[in-house]
Parts: sequence; structure tokens; C-alpha cells
Amino acid sequence: DEVLLVSKLELGSELLRRGPVDLAAMVREVRAELTPTLAPRLRLEVAAPESLVADVDRELVRRLVENLVSNALKHSPPGGAVTIRAEPGPEPGKARLAVVDEG
Repeated sequence: DEVLLVSKLELGSELLRRGPVDLAAMVREVRAELTPTLAPRLRLEVAAPESLVADVDRELVRRLVENLVSNALKHSPPGGAVTIRAEPGPEPGKARLAVVDEG
């Protein structure tokens, strides 16, 4: 599914649905949904300001974050931590997201 989506985006046949999204809230939602399945084996942490609004396709960015976190969790050693970082980007309406792991 992911490969097909990327192909559609590259061909321009899949329209992005951009709008203002609070990325800090979104990464906290992802953490809240995944944390109960991890403890005590791994820690999933968030490093983000209280609010961070960017102009993005919410569903696409959420899927991206979930996939990166899932991959990081799979390859992290027991007792390790995965951190989702969200910070303001270089311009208004832009942001930087990163998933950092110990794997």
C-alpha cells in the first residue's frame, strides 16, 4: 500500500489534502496509542513543544510517523527508547519531524 501511495504521489494522481495540523498533538496521540503495547520492554518518548502547527496532509504524515516509529521499535534493543521529535521548521507553517532510536 505504501509503495502504491508513493507511486501515485510521484505521478501526481494522488492529491494531497493539506491543512493546518498540530503535529505536537498528533505525535502525542501516536505515543498514547502505541505505549500500552510496549511497556516495560521499550520506552516511546516525545520531544515537542506544547503546540506545533504546520500545513500538511494529516493522514499522510501520521502514517509516515507510525511507520517510522514501528520500524524503530522493531529494531530497538530491550530496555531501549524511541523518541519522536517535532520542532519548528525554517519557515512559518513548516516543521521538522524525526524518529530517533537506539537500534
